[in-house]
Amino acid sequence: MPVSKERLTQIATIADGRIDISDIPEMDETFFTTAKLIVPAVGTEKSSFPRMDEDALD
Repeated sequence: MPVSKERLTQIATIADGRIDISDIPEMDETFFTTAKLIVPAVGTEKSSFPRMDEDALD
């Protein structure tokens, strides 16, 4: 869901101390040794339609 520029500005002005992070576990070294950066391919878009193989469209 897209976020408006106005909302991003509001979020950016929230003081760190006001953000509740009590339900987020701390990340230790194990996390960073197994983490992988996944960058989506350029031009990929999310769709609410199911994906269909090309041969199903023939």
